[in-house]
Amino acid sequence: MSDDQDLPQLEDELIDPASPDEDEAKVDEHIDSQDSEDSAEEVEEISSEAEETDSSTKSETPKSNLPAFLREIPTLALIGTGLLLSLSLLIATALLMDPALTSIPITFDASANVLKSGAPNNLYNLAIVGLFAWIITTPLGIWLHWRHDAKFLAYIVWLSAIVTAVLLWIAAGRLLF
Repeated sequence: MSDDQDLPQLEDELIDPASPDEDEAKVDEHIDSQDSEDSAEEVEEISSEAEETDSSTKSETPKSNLPAFLREIPTLALIGTGLLLSLSLLIATALLMDPALTSIPITFDASANVLKSGAPNNLYNLAIVGLFAWIITTPLGIWLHWRHDAKFLAYIVWLSAIVTAVLLWIAAGRLLF
């Protein structure tokens, strides 16, 4: 629309002295329509420029296919630490256990006398319990993490796997070293 075509119509409408309020409303309406047309064109230009910059930034930084919870450092640290401790216990048991060992003490009385002995292969059970604790707590923590109101609870669940692995390290360490 050209402004020259709209001006004669507005002048004819503004000359009517009978209704000055209507005239002001028509002028305001005309100004608003011109502003909205201009602003609509500007918005289209800006949005097209934004799309161009979005497409260029998308090509520069590829989006990760990882789920959101795996992009958080505390989550990775807790899950990784639990797994690392459990696997290292299994490896340490395999490397440090003396093959000539015939039995390991399992139960003691109050004066530190051995009440029950067991096979040295039972030390692997401690490592397996640690891995089992990690296997159970990891999916449970992931499920809790997806619920945004239970993130802290997910961290506590993953921390419990770490605490379990540390306690199993203490128990196995006393028998291995």
